[in-house]
Amino acid sequence: MNYHCFTPFEGDVCPVCGSARVREIREDDECLVLEGDAVQTGILEDVLKQEQIPCFRQSQTGAAMAMFTGRQLERFNVLVPYSRYEEAKEIAAGLLAPVEPTEDGVLFEDEDYEGEREEEDDED
Repeated sequence: MNYHCFTPFEGDVCPVCGSARVREIREDDECLVLEGDAVQTGILEDVLKQEQIPCFRQSQTGAAMAMFTGRQLERFNVLVPYSRYEEAKEIAAGLLAPVEPTEDGVLFEDEDYEGEREEEDDED
């Protein structure tokens, strides 16, 4: 397994930048799990810490640019050591998986709900 651009990969060329200046990965190399906004990366960082997975949330923008554009536009990277990379990727995939509505438009079924569901009006 090789390493470059915070990315573990098989092969001799970095899939991110195309560089051939790669090296064999070490257990403590920081690997990118998620690139996202403040909310996404903040949630993932919190869950990883609860699972006792060491992680680091790194701003892509820098303090000056974030002050100029605002926190809403700031982007972050969440990095974990390679030794916990696969576990962190699974957690991230579970947290950020899209939720598909059921056929009747319900996002979550509550099996304990005993009342009647309201029908939506399609009158515009």
